[in-house]
Amino acid sequence: MGLFDRFRKQPEHKTATREVSVAKLKRFYEAAQNSDLYAGWTNVPIPTQFLIRNSLRVLRARSREQVQNNEYARRFIQLLKVNVVGPKGFTFQAQIKNGQGKPDKQANAFIEDMVKDWSRRENLDVTGRMDLVGHCRMFLSEVATDGEYLARIIRGRRAGRHGIQIQVLDPEILPVWYEKDVGSGGRIESGVEFNAFGKPVAYHLMAYGPTEDTYSYYGRSFVRVPAEDIIHEFMPEWVDQYRGLPWFSTALNGLKMANGYEEAALVAARVGAANMAFFKTTGAEDLPFDEKSPEGDFEMDAEAGVMRSLPPGMELDKWDPKYPDSQFEGFMKAVLRRTASGLGINYNALANDLSSVNYSSLRQGALEDRDAWMLIQDWMASVFLDRLYREWLTWQMTTGGVTLPMRPPASLQITNEAKYMDVAWLGRRWHWIDPQKDMTANTAAIFHGLKSKSQIIREMGHDPDRIWHEISVEDKKLEELGLTFPIEAAPALKVEEKIDD
Repeated sequence: MGLFDRFRKQPEHKTATREVSVAKLKRFYEAAQNSDLYAGWTNVPIPTQFLIRNSLRVLRARSREQVQNNEYARRFIQLLKVNVVGPKGFTFQAQIKNGQGKPDKQANAFIEDMVKDWSRRENLDVTGRMDLVGHCRMFLSEVATDGEYLARIIRGRRAGRHGIQIQVLDPEILPVWYEKDVGSGGRIESGVEFNAFGKPVAYHLMAYGPTEDTYSYYGRSFVRVPAEDIIHEFMPEWVDQYRGLPWFSTALNGLKMANGYEEAALVAARVGAANMAFFKTTGAEDLPFDEKSPEGDFEMDAEAGVMRSLPPGMELDKWDPKYPDSQFEGFMKAVLRRTASGLGINYNALANDLSSVNYSSLRQGALEDRDAWMLIQDWMASVFLDRLYREWLTWQMTTGGVTLPMRPPASLQITNEAKYMDVAWLGRRWHWIDPQKDMTANTAAIFHGLKSKSQIIREMGHDPDRIWHEISVEDKKLEELGLTFPIEAAPALKVEEKIDD
């Protein structure tokens, strides 16, 4: 029995009490009331697929336009690329273990070298233009602007030296309007074919080139591509969401209006700076023709330090433009704060405005943004980078393309795929505003057993094994050359020392 059903079951003589109780209870749901104040607010939940079908293309078109023409939208995409991917991309770390449960250094080093070689532009991309770092940046740009990333996996002899490459596709070739029943409980929704359990089994793409596998539907040529050959990723927000929506969706209105307002204010300020005054006639007599413009309007150039007389019948009408207006900056800040909230970042980062921040507020804002960047990093590593590595590994195992440097040489076996999937993608990390305090805090964490040195190295975006190896090689080399360098001891951490601000 539901909560409201219990009130409906009350005896008739308690009707008044029941009505009062229901009235009190409804106060907890004021937003559900119907009144003149909420007259324009929807009362019926819109199905997710209906919403996407009718909104995706418009939102995508407007998102693309804003990224092309709006500086703030462009900056958001740049912030994504810089903070999530960074200058060097994700660091690939193989964590394969041998039969004794210890790291298999030989296998790890070999797999890492092979993946590094495959990540080169000539081996990874069908066009030979983007390496793995470039594909990561493209992935973010597509997901944020278009709402989803679409790519095709090409395998075989035509797919480079490793036999597997990636072809990035425009998600527009996956038509959102394509719906059809395919039998056995399966259905095509927005171009994606699902089985009875809602799992994608194929993608119906509008043909973008000559192929013998095309078919026609409503006068358009399509090609059916199995789901295992397609990478289609987006960040879902609803349980029954089949297609992705641009990350700009809730911020588009603010971006467009702010851009229009700023442009109008800029034009008004420019016109105000360029035009000092206007002339008006007093009606005394007509102007001589030679002092008029070819169109019949009187014109006079303004020069510094020159005073001139006006012709008969003319007087100067002063023009005092109001732009730049004193309210302009405050209004733009209010709009951009709302826009930044819709994009999930802080206003200071989006607007590139540090005029009103102090150390504490800057630190708090940076921490919030970095948590958001790391969330996107983890999601991206899980759905995109792991998928790429799994496809590469499976193909090499199936074809025997990878041979481990063992004695005797041995190829990877398909039955060992889970063993070789033990890998990690280390995203970029950021230097702190005050690195001395950061290192002091890490020293304290190691001292009290709260962190390991390897954990701190991983938090900095590096591979601990590579760091230890470099230190070992460096120490041996310096010892061979007889070189020593003084190393200052780390300052002792006082118990009463305050690590935080």
